[in-house]
Amino acid sequence: MRHSMHKADPRTLLISALLLLTMLLFATPNLFAQVAIPDWCRALPRAEYKTLHRIPVADPWFEVYEPAAGVFAIYEPHQAEEVISYLIVGRKRALLFDTGMGISDIKKVTTELTKLPIIVLNSHTHDDHVGGNWEFDTVYGMDTDFTRENALGSSEDAQAEITPDQICGALPNGFAPKSYATRPWKITAKFHDGDRFDLCGRTLEVIATPGHSLMPSH
Repeated sequence: MRHSMHKADPRTLLISALLLLTMLLFATPNLFAQVAIPDWCRALPRAEYKTLHRIPVADPWFEVYEPAAGVFAIYEPHQAEEVISYLIVGRKRALLFDTGMGISDIKKVTTELTKLPIIVLNSHTHDDHVGGNWEFDTVYGMDTDFTRENALGSSEDAQAEITPDQICGALPNGFAPKSYATRPWKITAKFHDGDRFDLCGRTLEVIATPGHSLMPSH
């Protein structure tokens, strides 16, 4: 038994292909969309940091520099705040000045830099400075209502930090954007203007400068 073969009309094939492409575009409107690069991201890497001694760390979310002996600047270049937390190492203990966004694990980074016990002190308690506080056992908090309120954590402020215009490049592996929040953290001790922290070989003095947060939180 023979089957008759009919040659397809090229115009019919073209029309069918165009219809299929149109349906695909409407079904997946973002398929061919390009991700806009934020203006602040275009300026990276910052030329100023080339003069600093860079310390290699495992987590690509962070860059670490050593501007002075035993002082490590832990930089988060992939988020618009470009926050920098400082690990200051003495002979017997270290102080972490701010803990960043909490987007990736800053505690793991500190363990690559020192094996000494670490205490945490925040410049102030906006979400981009306390994101990793919850990971540490000893966190000093300025004795203010503002600090106590922020220690409760926040999801709204944190979510505003990861909108597309706030991120440069990829977020860390395993990061869950929908559940991202500034986790609650425990104030284990209070500090005040003029207090001193002896790290053995280094002594740091608190100088209160309220202003940035419009509340006495520094």
